[in-house]
Amino acid sequence: VSEFAACERRLDATRADLAALEARATAARDTAHACELDTERRQQQLAFDRQQADDLADAVGILAAELTDLETRRAPAQAELEQRRAASAEAETSCQEAAGHLAGRQDEVLDAQRRVQSAEAAVEDARRQASANAAAVATLRNVIERAREAAERLAGEMTRLDGEAGDLRIEVGRVTAEREQFAEALRGVQSAVEQSRQAMALRGVALAAERAGRERQRADLRASEREAASLDARLRSLEELEAAREGYGDAARAILADPRLGLTHAGAVADVVEAEPAYERAVEAGLGDLLQFVLVASHDVARRGLELVRARNLGRCGFLVTGADGQSPAAAVPPAAGLVALASVLRVSGPHAAAITSAVGEAWVADSFEAAAEASRATLAPVVSLAGDVFRAGRLVSGGSRAEGRGLLTTKRELRELRERTAAAHEQAARLASGLIAVDAAVGEHEQVIADLAAALHAHEKAGVGAEVQVSRAAGDLDRLARRLDLVASERRRIVEEREAQLTRQEEAQQSVGEHEQRQRDLDTALEEAARRLVGARESFAEVSDRLAEARARHAALV
Repeated sequence: VSEFAACERRLDATRADLAALEARATAARDTAHACELDTERRQQQLAFDRQQADDLADAVGILAAELTDLETRRAPAQAELEQRRAASAEAETSCQEAAGHLAGRQDEVLDAQRRVQSAEAAVEDARRQASANAAAVATLRNVIERAREAAERLAGEMTRLDGEAGDLRIEVGRVTAEREQFAEALRGVQSAVEQSRQAMALRGVALAAERAGRERQRADLRASEREAASLDARLRSLEELEAAREGYGDAARAILADPRLGLTHAGAVADVVEAEPAYERAVEAGLGDLLQFVLVASHDVARRGLELVRARNLGRCGFLVTGADGQSPAAAVPPAAGLVALASVLRVSGPHAAAITSAVGEAWVADSFEAAAEASRATLAPVVSLAGDVFRAGRLVSGGSRAEGRGLLTTKRELRELRERTAAAHEQAARLASGLIAVDAAVGEHEQVIADLAAALHAHEKAGVGAEVQVSRAAGDLDRLARRLDLVASERRRIVEEREAQLTRQEEAQQSVGEHEQRQRDLDTALEEAARRLVGARESFAEVSDRLAEARARHAALV
């Protein structure tokens, strides 16, 4: 590989040397070619110089031969020239004498010719002046005629302009009256437009207020409907709970909720018992399971109910026999101050109120935990605090409930309140819907009135635009008529000035005609005198011309 690389390098060096040698050879060939071209040019120049030298030698020989011939003919020619010079001197003397006589005659002819030309110029000048004066007279008479015609024409133009000015003044009065009418109509329309806009503004304010009230009523209606829907949902939920006897024991729920069992009853005690919200917890705690007792008419019905409960293994179930005779509780004296009989805070409805009140028995309600504890030491009857804590015989205390738990009386009260609130919410929604209909009608009425006012305003604005156009057109007509009147007045002043100038020109032309007629008579006399002088000068020129012809003939003979 290294040897091949060395060979490559030597080959490249050889190629570089070869290229340099070829460059030097090319330069040498160019130099040799340039030398050959210069040699050929010099040889051609030498050949041309030899040809010119030969031609000059031939020309020198021809000129030498001609010179010898001329020398031979010079002597005879010189003798003949001397003879001719002598004859020419004699003829020159005679010719000079004749030329002097001819010059005199020519001077006479020139003098005569100048007199003729002067006379002709005088005649021509007199004729030209006469012609110019006659032309001036004709021109002046034409000027007088044109001035008279122009004055008559201008008088007619003045009459026409006066009539036109009168018509324009009448038209100005008519257009001024129309403009006043249009302006009055425009003011009326503008007043109507302003009134319509004010009425629209007032109606717009009222409409905005009505719309704002409508939006408020809509918001109130939506809120009322949402509240009614929420209450309906809550009521349905509680009714479902009530129908399912939620919160009851299994046995009581089965007997009360399932009519297929065939047990006749009047519901539960909780269905007919109510209490003030402040005493609900105390009543529920004091009554306890009695609230779930099923109201039946006889012990036989109660027995059958117990058999059903046992047969189905539903647990324990209580029955309140409303038709049985029982001992009514006597009015008891509170064992401590501040106690309230539990039966006194109950509200029992229905035909079984006496039986239920008798079943409640002696029980007391205290305001607080401490009061209930203190009172329970003085009686064997249960004492219940408002919070639902039950005290018995001073030693037994029970109470407590789940946070989410709801008592039977609470559920019943909530159902009653929800029905009332739901009815009130629906009534409120109906009232708001009715009011919204009235507000919509009022809004529609305002919108219709505004639309009518807008249509009237549009009509008034169109009428106003028309009146403005008419007023503007009338103002433009008045301006145009005023410019026309100014133009007519300016034209009349110009015509008056032009007519006066034409009359002045006519008078001046008449004066100039008299002067030119007198001058025409003087020019006619001068023209006759110049014509007589021209005739004499022409006769004298004819005589002198004859004598000049004779002198020319003699001189021509000598020449």
